Amino acid sequence: MNDERQVVKCPHCDLVQFEHRGNCLRCHQAILPTTRVQQHHDNPIELPTPPQGIRALVAENCRRLRLAKHWSQRLLAVQLGSPRTYISKIEIGRTLPNMKQIVRLATALSVPLTVLLAPAVDPRQAQIESDPLTREMAAYVGKLDNSARRRVLVEARWLWQRRAS
Repeated sequence: MNDERQVVKCPHCDLVQFEHRGNCLRCHQAILPTTRVQQHHDNPIELPTPPQGIRALVAENCRRLRLAKHWSQRLLAVQLGSPRTYISKIEIGRTLPNMKQIVRLATALSVPLTVLLAPAVDPRQAQIESDPLTREMAAYVGKLDNSARRRVLVEARWLWQRRAS
């Protein structure tokens, strides 16, 4: 690594970055030489990496919610004010946005934060859990052998068709 590069902190947006032509990479404001950050090479800090499950969860939910709105990655990126490639990296699980970005993402997608961070629910499973009779039957049907399960399902279909007519 090149030791001649200086680490600076932008006084306008607080981005810590390598010095780049005297301007901030995010807000493009001038960075004065007095904003240099002290580097401590003798005791580096290792940041914990987030569990892969959280990264995959945010990736899956972000993509699912974006597609449900029929939005392109570019449109979501415009809503967030970030590059399209950033949205792509989130959706493939290559990067995990920080909490501020997750809140902005939830706001842009018009969903509560809990929806973005919760595991996706299978619609069939949600339907089973919402109906008390179906929930009770599912508990019993799961314990039956194949032939008994088929008989119960045939009877249930017959009752359903009779009720519908």
